Amino acid sequence: MSNSKVGPSGFDVALPLTTTSGAYSANDIVGGLITFPVGNGSPCVVMVTGAQVGIKAAVTSTLTLLLFDSAPTNGGTTADNAALALAAADVIKLAKAIPVSTLFDCGTPNAYSADALNVPIRPVDGWNLYGLLIDGTGFTLTSTTDVTVRLRGVLT
Repeated sequence: MSNSKVGPSGFDVALPLTTTSGAYSANDIVGGLITFPVGNGSPCVVMVTGAQVGIKAAVTSTLTLLLFDSAPTNGGTTADNAALALAAADVIKLAKAIPVSTLFDCGTPNAYSADALNVPIRPVDGWNLYGLLIDGTGFTLTSTTDVTVRLRGVLT
């Protein structure tokens, strides 16, 4: 179940991902394509101010959140536990690659964050940004519900 708050001036969207209970290799997609409902339906620019990844399993990794202004749909791979392989036509949709690298080690679980961001993105449909969470090192998850991704920001 998502924990989403989108108001007239901002958004705070936390989405649980359905993941593989098992091993990921470096450069694998974690949880498949993520849809972040952040806009208000009219042409707008959203300013992404922070991203957080919570992982219930005791893993350490290098994570990157790729944010797109529209869904990558031109034949590349966006499935969970697949190697990242964007189609050439989708590269222009990539608005920002955000290293989510500040680790707060909670023992089990861990939280990763990227804060104090100022990333302007115009959602093509006025509603959604899209994301792919990339594991940079390889890790093993112990459940299909181990990962939650959170995105925060304001509408401009």
